[in-house]
Amino acid sequence: MLPGTFPNLTVDGLQGTPVSATAPTVVGQVLKWNGTSWSPGADGVNTYTAGSGINVTGTVITNTGDTNAADDVTNVSAAGGDVSGTFSNLSVTRIQGSPVSGSAPSGSRPGTGMEWYTMDTRNR
Repeated sequence: MLPGTFPNLTVDGLQGTPVSATAPTVVGQVLKWNGTSWSPGADGVNTYTAGSGINVTGTVITNTGDTNAADDVTNVSAAGGDVSGTFSNLSVTRIQGSPVSGSAPSGSRPGTGMEWYTMDTRNR
């Protein structure tokens, strides 16, 4: 809404909702919806509190706890135990410590007791 006479127009609404006649009083205020009109208010500034191993300074959040990159797990880290390969391409090589056959399913082949095998159980 633009009441007044050109060139002295005043914006007193946005999309049919009123804008407060109160001018901003503090640097950094923005127009905020208060439920009935647009009026000056503080910008939505969040306050963050650092936990253990974290430092927050202004808008920068820094990890101050784990500073040893040598023990970090990344997508190129090698896996162990029942899986092998890197974390971006893992393969299951054992189940509870027992080896798994590397071959694809090709019918019923019961396990020997020493190694896990793939097995088609649909026609049993």
